[in-house]
Amino acid sequence: MMNDLKYRTCSPEDIDAVLAFWNTATLGGSTNTREAIDIFLDHDAELFITVWDGDALIGTVIGAWDG
Repeated sequence: MMNDLKYRTCSPEDIDAVLAFWNTATLGGSTNTREAIDIFLDHDAELFITVWDGDALIGTVIGAWDG
């Protein structure tokens, strides 16, 4: 019912859940790897937001600047 949504920055402990979510929600890609997420978290962790409904990951938001 999505009454208890929690938004928080992604942590290394979330990577397995993020990859599982992306594998069901996207067509895949070269950056859908543990290594790529680790690199992003090392540089811009505050720009990687996860959305949780209880224990279920239901969304991700990645902010980036190319310039």
